[in-house]
Amino acid sequence: MSGPWTYPRELLEALGGFGLAPFRHTPPTGPFRVGDTIAITANVTDADSGVQEVHLVYTPVGGTEQNVTMTLQVGLYRYTVPAQTAAGAVHYRIAARDAAGNWNATTTHILTIEQAPANPPNPPPTDYTIPIVAAVVLAVLGLLALAMLLRRRRKGDRPGPPRSDG
Repeated sequence: MSGPWTYPRELLEALGGFGLAPFRHTPPTGPFRVGDTIAITANVTDADSGVQEVHLVYTPVGGTEQNVTMTLQVGLYRYTVPAQTAAGAVHYRIAARDAAGNWNATTTHILTIEQAPANPPNPPPTDYTIPIVAAVVLAVLGLLALAMLLRRRRKGDRPGPPRSDG
């Protein structure tokens, strides 16, 4: 890395407020889990000379400090921190420079990365055998009852030989 980004964090923070207006940044809210990306945004403006550059300086879990340029999208500077591969802490700050060379930086923020919860075991597949067999049996019984009812009606409507009662 070259330029001012090799300066220690304390120097960047000490330069804060010299010319470049303070900017608005609200740290993202968690929980953050291993495997999640983290979107960082900041509202940086400078009415006098304009914003020249905005950087996110972050340290991933178990890694070394990274210095990346945030991009302006829909009025906010944005960068998405890649997914972390282990639980721990991501430290970051945002630093900006206006066209007149004035710097401002946030304090360091810490995001806690938690281990992703274990996937619950897959439930056993639902066995629909009993409900299907029950439905078939009920359908067959219903058809048999209907057939018997129709048969009785037909026998009652047919003229048959006269019965002789005794």
